[in-house]
Amino acid sequence: MWIDSIEGISAASIVIISILIITNAIVAKYKLHRDVRSR
Repeated sequence: MWIDSIEGISAASIVIISILIITNAIVAKYKLHRDVRSR
């Protein structure tokens, strides 16, 4: 039971972290494009 729960938590955390990294990259690209256009 404990091993399964720990593996599930680690898998969920990996998915959440990857989603956060992807969203951060998209936001960074969007901000860069806006900065270039404003100039």
